[in-house]
Amino acid sequence: MVENKLVFERISEKDDIFMLLNIFKDTLKSLNQGDEKQMEIAEKLSRFACVIALKCEGDTLAFAAFYVNDSATQIAYISFIAVLPECQGKGYGGMVFSEIEKISKQCGMKKLRLEVNKSNVSAQKLYQKRGMSYESKASADNIYMSKEI
Repeated sequence: MVENKLVFERISEKDDIFMLLNIFKDTLKSLNQGDEKQMEIAEKLSRFACVIALKCEGDTLAFAAFYVNDSATQIAYISFIAVLPECQGKGYGGMVFSEIEKISKQCGMKKLRLEVNKSNVSAQKLYQKRGMSYESKASADNIYMSKEI
């Protein structure tokens, strides 16, 4: 795929977000909980989050959902970031992360934060490569990572 044909698209409608989540339900375990749960997530994201999809000629390659609405703390919170398995290793995750950072800055955020499973080493490496570092323990299985922007 030619890089100059890559575009970011904002997704805001609940049904469109539901379809997007369905594309990534096998990539992200947290999305593989059935249609009812996916629709609940889509509803919440459509109301409160910024959802972006990286596309090439209409095909979705990657997506992210993140919150940029906490003006008190000015912390953007990344809920989901995923790249289709066949598209991994091509820099798309980094492109999505850069777009999250850009939008977060435009919305007045000063910090990015996310929660990641301790065993998801590949995701942690991507986040570290983008300047994020360990912040604190989130739960028995997860950690928080963050970055000043």
